[in-house]
Amino acid sequence: MPIKDGLGGVSYLAGTCLKNGWIKTDGIDSDFKKYLQSNMTANALEAAKNLDRTVYFGLLEDIDRSMKMLQLTLGLNHVPKLGSQNTNKKKSHNEATNETISKIRSHIPGDLWLYEYAKLLFEARWNYMTGLTEVYEHPELPPFPDVLK
Repeated sequence: MPIKDGLGGVSYLAGTCLKNGWIKTDGIDSDFKKYLQSNMTANALEAAKNLDRTVYFGLLEDIDRSMKMLQLTLGLNHVPKLGSQNTNKKKSHNEATNETISKIRSHIPGDLWLYEYAKLLFEARWNYMTGLTEVYEHPELPPFPDVLK
């Protein structure tokens, strides 16, 4: 299957994954779900709203702070360690080219928008939970790419 926008994050968090896909769904195609599936902007906004409702999420590229935030969120006495049973043991020396990265990015503007929002939300939560700010300051949504407008 070719890369399709929303398969990585937006559809998952919006609850609009297609039936018979790799993510188990409720199997109900409500009018609202059909609307979201046909409107990527509304779908992305619903995903962002649901991300806001999560108690915790971390960023793989920021594991140390993500695990610290998990500790703070759950009130643990120690910082948990992320397991690594499913680690790629055969490291590839072939990095993706800029052209390949650009092609992939061009197919997933909604997921990239949600990722940008997730980074802003993560920073806002981090700043509040670690005392960098006394009052929680919820981030604004990043601008939508033209293709989502």
